[in-house]
Amino acid sequence: MKIPALSRISDGCSCLPVRLRVFSKYPNTNKGYSSLKNLIIVLPAALLAFSLFAGCAEDSYLGTYKENQIPTIRLTYGPVEGDTIKYQIHFFWLGYDDDGSIDHYELTLAEGDPFGFDPADTTGPDKWIHTTLTDSIFEVIADSFDTDIEINNRMYSRYTKTHTFFIRAVDDRGGCSEVLHRSFTAWNLAPVVRITNPEPHTYSGPMNLCPIVFFHWEVKDPIDSPWNSQEADSIRYIWGEHPSEITINDLNRSPGDYEDKWSDWIWYHEIGDSGTSTILGDDEILDVGKRYIFAIQAKDEAGAVTSIFTEKENAYYFIAHQPTGPALSIYETYFANFNVMGTATLTKNITVPINFPMNFRWEGDASAYGSSVASYRYGWDIMNLDDPTQWDVSPNPNLKSMPTKRFQVGTHTLYIEAVDFLGYATIAKIKVYIMSNTFDKNLLLVDDYYSSDFRISNFAMPTETQHDVFWSEVCSHAAFFNTNTDIYDVAGHAYVPPSVDIIWRYKNIIWVYSKSELSNIWGSMTLFWGNLPWWYYSDFKYIPNPLPTYMADGGHLWTAGDPKGSGGGLSAAPSTSVYPINIRCEIHRISSGCTDTSGTGSIPYRDYCVTVIDMVTIHIRQDEDLFRKTERDEMSYGVKDRNDPITLQYPELPDRLELWSEVTKPERFYNPLERGFNLVEAYDCEYWLEDQCRLQPQSCIHPLYRMNTRNSRSPLNECTFAFWTTKYAHIRADFPGTVAAPSVHFGVPLWYFDRAQVDSIADVIFEMWGIRNDDP
Repeated sequence: MKIPALSRISDGCSCLPVRLRVFSKYPNTNKGYSSLKNLIIVLPAALLAFSLFAGCAEDSYLGTYKENQIPTIRLTYGPVEGDTIKYQIHFFWLGYDDDGSIDHYELTLAEGDPFGFDPADTTGPDKWIHTTLTDSIFEVIADSFDTDIEINNRMYSRYTKTHTFFIRAVDDRGGCSEVLHRSFTAWNLAPVVRITNPEPHTYSGPMNLCPIVFFHWEVKDPIDSPWNSQEADSIRYIWGEHPSEITINDLNRSPGDYEDKWSDWIWYHEIGDSGTSTILGDDEILDVGKRYIFAIQAKDEAGAVTSIFTEKENAYYFIAHQPTGPALSIYETYFANFNVMGTATLTKNITVPINFPMNFRWEGDASAYGSSVASYRYGWDIMNLDDPTQWDVSPNPNLKSMPTKRFQVGTHTLYIEAVDFLGYATIAKIKVYIMSNTFDKNLLLVDDYYSSDFRISNFAMPTETQHDVFWSEVCSHAAFFNTNTDIYDVAGHAYVPPSVDIIWRYKNIIWVYSKSELSNIWGSMTLFWGNLPWWYYSDFKYIPNPLPTYMADGGHLWTAGDPKGSGGGLSAAPSTSVYPINIRCEIHRISSGCTDTSGTGSIPYRDYCVTVIDMVTIHIRQDEDLFRKTERDEMSYGVKDRNDPITLQYPELPDRLELWSEVTKPERFYNPLERGFNLVEAYDCEYWLEDQCRLQPQSCIHPLYRMNTRNSRSPLNECTFAFWTTKYAHIRADFPGTVAAPSVHFGVPLWYFDRAQVDSIADVIFEMWGIRNDDP
């Protein structure tokens, strides 16, 4: 159909040179703004054919003149007439010439539909592009606000613009086809901006930010859906007093009313990161105590502009506040972590033994008031904090830890400083007292076994008093043991383990434990994190374990307890683990094979020298035919190892370790006619070492007692349940009365065993440690 507007496109086939118009990065566009009348057409430059001749005059021929037949053209692919599509459009076309060939095509795009576009947009040779291609992708603008729409509980601004595509074919003799056209409406979602620094607070009301604020933001430009996004083209920001000058409601109602307050449009990748950040207050004046607003707006390549403003996302209310300095968090493996802010902070006091390894690290955060940390430094025993030569290091933005530090004597003060980009500082002060009485006592009993005094008539477990009396009597075989001062009851100390200054006063420690639902201090200290992600143990209460360091300093351990359930004994593995487990390779059981050897860093493997752990009552692995049944695996009694050289040095050790007669009476829980003893953790069982390709035990583990099971066909029969560990047996602490000796571990709660036999074992251990009481 011939339409009036088309007759005004041009007079004949214009073959004059044309100009491809370039999209401006900074149009003055927003809700109610003037529309952008520019166009991007994606065509390879080398293939654009720009004619140097005007008009469509017929060619001159020698010979008989024959009238030229005009070519024809059709659109083979493109949007349906009047369709609404996204702002990138792919058109295909094809021309035909019955008496010659197609020389090129002429095409243009105009805003509006065929009845409403501006004729000036298609009039003149510079409005038309010549090409020999038969397809192209066009990027058009969509900068007229249409409506706000909700997608996945979030509001987005939708922009649209109607365009008409015109095309005609020109043959080799200058003949022009009819002009085809196709109208469509392009649409686009406006970019979304999120301020990332300062981090928004969770409570309502304005934030407290300093008079110079470092703002940083991120922009996502959804193309046709929130999950299909790209980077924006440019940004601009606005600020002013609130509410006297600007409010968020004002911006949402009509952001164009504040043209004089908006900054210029800045390319998102502008040099110096000015497209992703700015400092407010360096060139501006923010008065302390006044309320302000800061907002960000972004624009995409199609002209759509952010027009939804949300508090704490792309618009901040804040009060200019004088800061005290970054929040500085101090961490040390064995001491309570703490936070400081400013320079007038209290001194943190800690006490450590001689030569104790201290590993401090820290992290500063100034985002709460809109800044960030520029540098850190630390120094020991500084007399003048203003003298940079007295600090151990120069200021450094990446300095967040220090090398291991040890002291032999005295009192020392550590200073850690964090300074923000505005010059505000926080200084932490930590005073370290070095113990002068390290290893001056013989024996500490750590009671980490939880029970109650509710009498259990069948002796299935001891009462609190029964268990305390038993271990007090065992410890009385050590010289100078005082039940009033040398027992540390974990439950009586709010379920907090003894601190390092308590532990290092004793040459030797007995630590007895149980698996309790109330608390599990021992299990929390030995459970191994390894290579698992942090969220794997997000509900786990981590407690640092200083005992390996204690043994490495020459201290000795005797550990024993109830391994029932996960986290008891030396299990070290997560609650999801199954047994037997090769903790060198299978501590996490994430995949088959020895692919994760992080278990070699666990306390049971590294310090106790255990390679395989097994249990009587635990989750048994289902990927092997283990011939496992509880009634077969239960223990009847223990026998002394007949081959280990350390065990053989002490013939006074009882040959058998039997259950106490009081717990095996007919009416008692562990009556052998009913069941065997099941609170047993076993180590380096030969049947599993052989199954694991003849895996060899470590040289620093020495069997002390092995278990005899109720059924000799049980795989646990003759497995080790008590052993010496000699990893640190050669170390003698440099203090009077100390000796070099192994530590010892029992994978059972010894309260259930024969009293005289346990006393004999205690005498051997205490004699080895040099603290035996010859007159108990």
